[in-house]
Amino acid sequence: MTGALLAGAARVGSAVTHARWLASPAPLWIPILAGTTSLVLAAYLVRGSSARRRVLVVVPAFVQKHWLAGFFKNVVHVLDSQGYDTVLKLPVHDYSGQGQLLQLNSARRRIRDYAGAFIIPAEPESIQHELRSFCAIAGFPVIFVDVKPFAEQDYPSGSAFVGSDQKEIGAIGARWSAAQLNQSNKTQPKILIVSGKTQGERQREFAAVIRDKIPGAKIEINDQGCFARDTAREIVAKFLRAAHLRGEKIDLIFCTNDEMALGAVDAVQEEEAAGRDCDDLIMPAWTEQTRQKP
Repeated sequence: MTGALLAGAARVGSAVTHARWLASPAPLWIPILAGTTSLVLAAYLVRGSSARRRVLVVVPAFVQKHWLAGFFKNVVHVLDSQGYDTVLKLPVHDYSGQGQLLQLNSARRRIRDYAGAFIIPAEPESIQHELRSFCAIAGFPVIFVDVKPFAEQDYPSGSAFVGSDQKEIGAIGARWSAAQLNQSNKTQPKILIVSGKTQGERQREFAAVIRDKIPGAKIEINDQGCFARDTAREIVAKFLRAAHLRGEKIDLIFCTNDEMALGAVDAVQEEEAAGRDCDDLIMPAWTEQTRQKP
């Protein structure tokens, strides 16, 4: 019953958040995702008689992952309304699978304190065994958010995933980008993809769809962005300056998260301030919204 309840609610949550991520600013999808995941867990908890009144939240990064503040606020609000306290485990190292294991090992020592858990996995491919082991010993529902740690058929009993399909995010961005490039008659566009290693499906699908729709596209992928604004700014600035020295212009930049998108915008604005023209540069629609942020 528990597995069916969690899996069914997770599928609903995925469908709700799936379609509009790239077209909607963060304030819209954060409460939807947070509310859905929290209600999935709360729906199970209120059916039990456990005296445990704490829910664990494990995240891969915090300082440069600003959407988490809104997510966490909504999680706390929903669970507090059901009488549960929320315990947030901050990472020792951002986006580190081994660092996240330290969080999980700390939680294991007080496993009886918790009634449920949310986990946003860091480097899930490298810690799948440990994540599965944590679910097995937990004895409570574990909901994975944002990053899929397992294939659909491989989730441990009592666990589920709520979020968007990473390949579809990349495909939506690529279809929009290809349409913009075609409107500008770009048959051999030069494209930079700035990504991190955790969300590999997103950039791979973006590149695959672009190549399918515009076979002449020249694509460079830099996966060292670390989902950080400053790192992405340095990557994009270096790329733009190198292109300028070669007498080339970059046609499109695609970043696989908001923080890196902000860094890309910073770099573009710096190049424009230095007198290097970036007016023709195209960025995906969701990235374009970040220009309104400070």
